[in-house]
Amino acid sequence: MSELYTIISAVLPVFLIIAIGWGMRRRGWISDQGEKDIIRLVVYILYPCLVLGFVLGNEQLRDAGIVAEALSTGFLMIVGGLLVGLVIGPLLGFRLQKERSTFALCAAVFNFGYMAIPVAAFFMDSQAIGVMLVVNVGIDLAIWSVGITLLSGKLSRQSLRHALSPPVLAVLIGLPLNYVGADAHMPLALSKMIEMLGASALPIGIVIIGASFGNSAKIAGLRPPANVVAGTVLMRHLLLPALMFALVWLIPFSLPVQQTILIHAAMPAGIFVAVICGHYGGSGKLAFHMASTSSVLGLLTIPLWLSLGTWLFG
Repeated sequence: MSELYTIISAVLPVFLIIAIGWGMRRRGWISDQGEKDIIRLVVYILYPCLVLGFVLGNEQLRDAGIVAEALSTGFLMIVGGLLVGLVIGPLLGFRLQKERSTFALCAAVFNFGYMAIPVAAFFMDSQAIGVMLVVNVGIDLAIWSVGITLLSGKLSRQSLRHALSPPVLAVLIGLPLNYVGADAHMPLALSKMIEMLGASALPIGIVIIGASFGNSAKIAGLRPPANVVAGTVLMRHLLLPALMFALVWLIPFSLPVQQTILIHAAMPAGIFVAVICGHYGGSGKLAFHMASTSSVLGLLTIPLWLSLGTWLFG
């Protein structure tokens, strides 16, 4: 019982901060332009500093085998989820290409950043979280290559540029710097600056996720269709987590990659996918309904899946 309480304590603050962002947006305390400016701050400054803080000085990420395992695992998790979603979608009534591809992408892509990292901090040490961030690079690459191709029907240079986002570049730059031990020669003032900026990335990022949710709710409405709820529950909260647990059971992953898969399996659908779908030919309304439904369900299912993972794998 104490273990379940600890897991709930890890999950609940994230949802409370999302609620704060939602409330601020609904009351007009965060404007459209303010939301864009804060997102830019988080993506270009704060989150890359968070990444560098976990990558630099990370002994596990000096092992090329673990880096390759992490990248390929992240990429294949998304591709596998997309394939399952494309098969299941038509059975739930998503037969049009636009709806089918949106359903598959929203089901496959979980909240692997702003929600997963705070939860991971309760179960993983800082070096293992660094490995998680490399897994996340593989996830990003899969979204912006295979996922965008599925939505728009083509692989564009613009989507490939998005794949090299500032957080991804921070990992790609940080890995060689970490390998040569650059952190040992970094000025104390610079390392402290990175630490301070990185520490603010998650709370500010989660607030702005809530604000974005509040704005999208005005457009899409709060009542999702029944087949959307059923598909979200089936794919993101039952079938795909079970398949990810089965992979951990069958394949001898390294410990940090195993822990990452188990935490990612418990996560709800990724919120930012709703924005991607609206820009690349998918259904933004369907994507928002899936993300909002999944996030609400996550309050219940994240602790349950994490408790099961702790019981099965320690």
